Amino acid sequence: METSPRFHQKNKKAFKDFYEKHKNSFESVKHIIIDLRNNGGGNKKLSDPFLKLFKKSGAKLFVLTNSFTGSNAEQFTVKLKNIKGTTHLGQTTYGLISYGLNYGKTYKTPSGYFSILPTDMNFHEFYKYEGFGIAPDIKLDFNSDWIKQTLSIIKNEN
Repeated sequence: METSPRFHQKNKKAFKDFYEKHKNSFESVKHIIIDLRNNGGGNKKLSDPFLKLFKKSGAKLFVLTNSFTGSNAEQFTVKLKNIKGTTHLGQTTYGLISYGLNYGKTYKTPSGYFSILPTDMNFHEFYKYEGFGIAPDIKLDFNSDWIKQTLSIIKNEN
C-alpha cells in the first residue's frame, strides 16, 4: 500500500472534492447504502464529516461490511449504527479496531527473528470489538449480489 505524502495529499484532495460535490445530495433521499466492504480503514477526519450529513438527511442507512472491513472503517460502522434507523448488513468485520498508528516504526528484536510494530493511537472505546469484529444485524448470502439483496430488503421494508 502506498504511504507517501503525495499519496495522502491526493486522497485528501479526492475526499474534499467528493464531499463538496455531494454534501447537499443526501437531503432528499430516503435510503443510503454505505458500502464499507474491503475498506481497510483510514482517518476519522475524512470519515466523520459524513456522519453529520447522513444523520441530518433523515434517510435510513444501510451499512455493508465484510471480513476485510477494518480499523477506521469499523469505527465508522459503529458510529453509523448509533444513528437511528441504521441497518448493518453483510459479514462480521475484521476486528482490528482499537489501535492504530500514525508514525509506525518497526523494531527488530536482538535475535533478529521477530519484528515489533508498536501502536501510537488508542481507541479504547472500541475495545469490545477488538479481535471479534462487529456482527451485522442481517447476514447476507455469499451466493447473491449484496447490493441486490440490500435493495430487496429496502423494498420489503416499504
